[in-house]
Amino acid sequence: MERVILYVCGAFQVLSHMLVLFLVIMFADELLKVHKLKPNQNWRLHFENYLKTIPVYYAAVSVAV
Repeated sequence: MERVILYVCGAFQVLSHMLVLFLVIMFADELLKVHKLKPNQNWRLHFENYLKTIPVYYAAVSVAV
């Protein structure tokens, strides 16, 4: 039973990482294609709100990059 729980937790973490990556790619795609690297205030607000919802370890990496 313990192995099943660890497997499910590991699968959840992988899906969580994939979702974060997907959303970052979507923000970057919109920034490049729609806003031509000049985001408006609404885009910035949405992106800042998104950054507030992700775990700290993702935000630390994105700020460092």
